[in-house]
Amino acid sequence: MERVINGQVLDYLRHHKLLNDQQHGFLAKRSTVTNLLECLSDWTLALDNRQSVTVAFIILIRPILGRMMRFVKKKLLHKLSRFGICGNLFKWIGEFLNNRTQCVRVGSTFSSPKQLTGGVVLVQDSARGPLLFCCTLTML
Repeated sequence: MERVINGQVLDYLRHHKLLNDQQHGFLAKRSTVTNLLECLSDWTLALDNRQSVTVAFIILIRPILGRMMRFVKKKLLHKLSRFGICGNLFKWIGEFLNNRTQCVRVGSTFSSPKQLTGGVVLVQDSARGPLLFCCTLTML
C-alpha cells in the first residue's frame, strides 16, 4: 500500500510541476549517473558553442551510521499542505513522522531506542522517506 500511495503522490507532484526537473536522487530512472550524464551533455554543448563552463562540485556523503535523511517535520508538513496534500493522506504522513525513534547498530549489537526531538530522520528503505525528502528540496 505504501508504494501505491507513494506512486500516486509522485504523479500528483509531477502533474502539478512541484518537483524540480533537476531532481535526480530518489526518483525512479534518475540517479547520480543520469545527473552526471546530463551535466556532461550540457557542458559539451556549451563548449561546442564556445561558451565558458564553470563547475562547482558539492559532495554529499551519507552519514556513517545508517542511510538516513534528516529534515524538520513542521516545515515539511507545511510544504505538503501548500502542495495541496490534505485529508487522510496528510494525516497518514503526519502519523508516520510523529513519535519516531532511532537506534545505532554496531556489528550485531543495537543501542536502546531514543526518541527523536529535533527534526525527523527517515530511512531510505521506506517508500515514503525518499519521496518526502524530495518534497523538502522543492521550492514554493
